Amino acid sequence: MILVFSKTYDVSTTDVMRWLHHIGERDVVRVNTDLPTQPSSITLTDERFDISVGDREIAMEEIDAVWFRKGHLSVAHLYHQVDLPDRPTLAAEIRALVARDQARVRDYFHFLLRRSTRVLGNPFNSVPNKLITLSLARSVGLRTPAFLVSDRRSSLVSALQTGARFVTKAVSDGIYLQDYGSGVGYFTYTESLSSDDVRQMGQHISPSLIQQEIEKEVELRVFYLDGTFYAAAIHSQADEKTRVDFRKYNFAKPNRVVPYKMPVDVERQLVALFRLMDLNTGSVDMIVDRRGDYFFLEINPVGQYEWISRACNYRLDRKIAEWLTGGKHEGARAAPTDGYRTSRAADVVVDDLFEAHR
Repeated sequence: MILVFSKTYDVSTTDVMRWLHHIGERDVVRVNTDLPTQPSSITLTDERFDISVGDREIAMEEIDAVWFRKGHLSVAHLYHQVDLPDRPTLAAEIRALVARDQARVRDYFHFLLRRSTRVLGNPFNSVPNKLITLSLARSVGLRTPAFLVSDRRSSLVSALQTGARFVTKAVSDGIYLQDYGSGVGYFTYTESLSSDDVRQMGQHISPSLIQQEIEKEVELRVFYLDGTFYAAAIHSQADEKTRVDFRKYNFAKPNRVVPYKMPVDVERQLVALFRLMDLNTGSVDMIVDRRGDYFFLEINPVGQYEWISRACNYRLDRKIAEWLTGGKHEGARAAPTDGYRTSRAADVVVDDLFEAHR
């Protein structure tokens, strides 16, 4: 059987599961990590585990492959709540201890999984430290834009006085929130940093990241699947709306997106970086500057890839499905429905990355 960790509204997961069903893989269990009742039970020993997901009892030996698409196993709901109204300090300490216990149980489950079967994704490194990743990228020979993190306005002023152009972005992840109940989305982007912006700040600010802005010839989004790269070139530089951050989509005049082949030495450096980070899949952001130099920006192990697949006809949902089955169903019928785009499952009520911004 195949075990998939995802979230309820992740369309990419649904499309891969449709492919799995289409090519003949019927035994697939999806754990939606945003639901507080999954799993319903867990038992661990020194070498194995058993879990229950709904009515399904799953022994470790049954699992042939795992995909950590989004999230990971949570066991918090299996613990009793601690409530000591007359002793709030003790209650807080016990809750902290219980939370640490939960993390140990969860991590051991993940450890056993990764040791016992084929796993796509890494639950221990699903949200890498962006600054550490940049350092690791430089260690394998990749170029990265210079950056600065400071809580002093004077540091930002000094950086701008060099004449270089800078952008600012979140040190970790920005806000990417689609409120399905209200139909409102909240998103943060990479933004240009100007002298006027800095002048409006106080002398002391929250520690903030600025990064040298690279004058790009083209922007790359690259999906990595266990040794193979699928790259898309995004011609975002000519449109002022998308010049700094292509996610500020211009639906009236969309950026041109085409398949792209990176140089072999860049691919080798990226493979080395993925190995250093103990990852076998993820989305890479890169920029090619006007001199033809390649600059690494970041890796998102659970990044969106569906739009790359659609624009470049890579059919990544099928390739992921075939990876999960070990390739045993390669050569199956062309598509689960007429045309390239698969239809939506009944429980999916939102569309993908592009259409969610409309």
